[in-house]
Amino acid sequence: MALDRLDLTDFRNHAALSVRPQGRFIILHGANGAGKTNILEAVSLMVPGRGLRRANLHEMARQGGSGGFAVSARLGESNLGTAVSAEAPGRRIVHINGANAAINDLAEWLSILWLTPAMDRLFMDGAGARRRFLDRLVLALEPAHALNSSRYENALRQRNRMLSEGQGDTAWFEAIEASMAQYAAAIIASRSRTVAQLSERIAAMSPSPFAKPLLALEDATVPDAEALAAAITPRTRAIITVSPNNPTGAVYSEADLTAVNALCAKAGIYHFSDEAYEYFTYDGMRHFSPGSLPGAAAHTLSFYSMSKNYGMASWRVGYVVFPKDLFEAMNKVQDTNIICAPVPSQVLALQALRLGRDWVAPHIDALARVRKTVHAALDTLGDLVEYPHTQGAFYVLMKLPGVDDALAFNRFMTEQHRVACIPGFAFGLTETKQANYQRLSYGALDSATVSEGVQRYIGAVRAWYQR
Repeated sequence: MALDRLDLTDFRNHAALSVRPQGRFIILHGANGAGKTNILEAVSLMVPGRGLRRANLHEMARQGGSGGFAVSARLGESNLGTAVSAEAPGRRIVHINGANAAINDLAEWLSILWLTPAMDRLFMDGAGARRRFLDRLVLALEPAHALNSSRYENALRQRNRMLSEGQGDTAWFEAIEASMAQYAAAIIASRSRTVAQLSERIAAMSPSPFAKPLLALEDATVPDAEALAAAITPRTRAIITVSPNNPTGAVYSEADLTAVNALCAKAGIYHFSDEAYEYFTYDGMRHFSPGSLPGAAAHTLSFYSMSKNYGMASWRVGYVVFPKDLFEAMNKVQDTNIICAPVPSQVLALQALRLGRDWVAPHIDALARVRKTVHAALDTLGDLVEYPHTQGAFYVLMKLPGVDDALAFNRFMTEQHRVACIPGFAFGLTETKQANYQRLSYGALDSATVSEGVQRYIGAVRAWYQR
């Protein structure tokens, strides 16, 4: 459906303007400051969202005008309009064919795709900016995407409010999280369909001197067996997986670990499986040990620590399950290891193993509640940070796209806000010019200390961005 008419009142520098397009292609030309981009911004308000510039509503009202503005458009026999009144400058009003409507209803009438110079920042900004760009493409193809996104955000706000206020019963909380899962699944499905359609269109394009992009939805928290296979060299002796993971908290699926284990068997190398956090899983997620796979015993070493699972920190007790033919080699390592756990520690460790997961289950349940509180608090930072809501361990690995000096930020955070965490380069994440990573840990702290600590961290992030 084409735009037949556009009327502006007190919008930006236009006191009153009426545009009547006469053809399929329209070229706006004029001197700098004439208001060409303002017209495009007005058009962008005919769909859900904050508009082309993502400006606040009060910024769009003409200086010296009434304090509000109005934009209306005619599409065939239909009329769309949006306005802001001087009495409520932060509230956007939408009319469709003369009747009040929700902002998201606009998506059913008009689709807009933008190509602007500012999109060059897609190659410099973080994953959050790229997801927002993808969502605008999705919205053009699937109007329901706006409604699903809005409902997800509303449910998220309800959930966070319940967590922060400590109110509401368990049934209501679970109902909210169930609705979040429903809308999140719909959002992911829409994104996947759009990426698939774009990929098909790109693949069908005729050959040209320009490179064709490969589009995919990426999850950096899971192992990529194909990428690992490509990285194997004649010098490779083993692949190490850590699940639940430190520092990301990711819990690898049985399918992912099976693929890695099969790759190791095929390449004739060992699979080192670090399972120190095996009990620390949440939201119904369960740890899987690749050593339990048929045929894995010949090339898989599974490592466990009593300090994490059973709270025996500093007792220096752990164990490893390894192939029988490595017995002599492992003995040599043990004989030359200067760390030896005292006999009482070993006896207590054996008793803990007999008790198993049930003994630590209450602690894991309490930690799960702390985890939700941490995630809810960090979510208030919005686009200032990016982090995966993973289901394991007791860490959060956060990406701060606006921080380009990890050490300076850590020093600022420690000295000015009295909170400390570990920078990403301690885990090999060295590209701090593009994005700084910080690992937050909350496993050894009580809930009150965690709440205070995460608020100090939030304050440090906000203060850093406001410098």
